[in-house]
Amino acid sequence: MAYVDSTRRFVLFGGSGVNYDNRTWSFDPDGGPSGNGSWHVSGNESFDGVVSNAMAYDPVNDVVLMFGGTNIDGFFAGATLEFDPHAAQWNLHIPTPRPGPRSHVSMAFDPASQRIVMFGGSTNTEQLDETWLYDAATHSWELVDPPTRPSARSSAHMAVLNGVPTLFGGTTGSDETWQWDGIARTWTQLLPATRPAGRMGGMLVSTGSRLLLHAGEPPPFGAQFNDVWAFDGVDWQLLQADAPATPVVYPGGFAYDSSRHFALRVGGFAPDFVVLDEVQKFDDELPAATPYGAGCDTSDSRPSLSASPPAIGGSWTIRVSHVGSSSPTPLTALYWGTSDRDFAGVSLPLSLDFAGRPDCMLRTSVDIAVVPLAASGGAIDQLTLSIPNDPNMLDGRLFLQAAVIQGLVYGNSNGLAARLR
Repeated sequence: MAYVDSTRRFVLFGGSGVNYDNRTWSFDPDGGPSGNGSWHVSGNESFDGVVSNAMAYDPVNDVVLMFGGTNIDGFFAGATLEFDPHAAQWNLHIPTPRPGPRSHVSMAFDPASQRIVMFGGSTNTEQLDETWLYDAATHSWELVDPPTRPSARSSAHMAVLNGVPTLFGGTTGSDETWQWDGIARTWTQLLPATRPAGRMGGMLVSTGSRLLLHAGEPPPFGAQFNDVWAFDGVDWQLLQADAPATPVVYPGGFAYDSSRHFALRVGGFAPDFVVLDEVQKFDDELPAATPYGAGCDTSDSRPSLSASPPAIGGSWTIRVSHVGSSSPTPLTALYWGTSDRDFAGVSLPLSLDFAGRPDCMLRTSVDIAVVPLAASGGAIDQLTLSIPNDPNMLDGRLFLQAAVIQGLVYGNSNGLAARLR
């Protein structure tokens, strides 16, 4: 399952109950007569239903990539499928080279390289340690060979923390935390002092400034976990020892809604191998700064907006990274708004075609402020603010976007949805 920024909906494919489902489902959290959410389903697709597949949303090209899994006959899937969320259709691509069929891979979009990174997986005969990069703009795969990498594994999970793809767990190295540098094309193992018990399966999502880990089981088999952990890039923290939901080993789907700030868990296998039809929402009730959408290039850099969690009574650091050259010095301003849906009666995101940049989108209303950032002359400009210890600010929502001029060329960053707690 994946969350699509541009439609503000979840997309789910496959899974098994009595049969292997080959339909595509979408979930609108605001739909239905009471506004509590509604599901929409397509007809049967032209390809097999699968389980143990992976999906990742590419906000730059506005597509969902699906790869891997196994069908009802036990055959491994190796098709490269892209989902167009606006046409609600899948498109098959057959690039060369491409990964071989496999299941239980880990996959996430890397904002730095604007590629989807895929690691590991398994076949009938082996666990894999391959790192593949997928470029949705050219529908092409590339196999890379970093000198240091996680051990061969499957059933690990990957999500993006502060712009960096981060992997946890798996059938080997089950309590390890790794990060992928898409520019240097290297893996680095992190060594947090506190970490969850090793596990395979389970679920991992990103709130932008924090990862949330839920469920799974110790390899090769064992008592299922029903805990919830958070990772801030330095250390893991236990949030719930026993979540108020049926324990699952492998979920039907788990993804994070960057606009509404909650994680959605759908279905899954319970410890007694009963297939669940539960839909659970999880709110970590913590401050969050979640990227959404994609930006556009200036003359020689690609702005990326991120931030620390905005905690009431604490300090809040907002960062604009200029991925690429920082010469000539970029000039940066922050747009602050109250909505990512409309601005002055116009729907967002809004194409800046009228300004000669059809590839750039305005993603936040500019109804609070425009704040210039002091140019650092380096790769990162940042602003640190003190948030008052005012309970009236609890659950306050802000939307930000960076506007950047470099070499007389305008560009902008992704959007950032912030929740104050």
